[in-house]
Amino acid sequence: MKAGRVYVADGNQYFNRPGPRLAETLEILAETLYPGRFDFGHKGLAWDAAYSASP
Repeated sequence: MKAGRVYVADGNQYFNRPGPRLAETLEILAETLYPGRFDFGHKGLAWDAAYSASP
């Protein structure tokens, strides 16, 4: 929240259990932590912005 951004993700599919979706989970983290640098196409499908404060 310090940066003014909150995201929601499908934790059951990506974050709560290990498995073959580990690579997709890392892509989701990259998209949320560095939105201008990474775009793997998961936004709107596996995660979305819940809150974003504009500077």
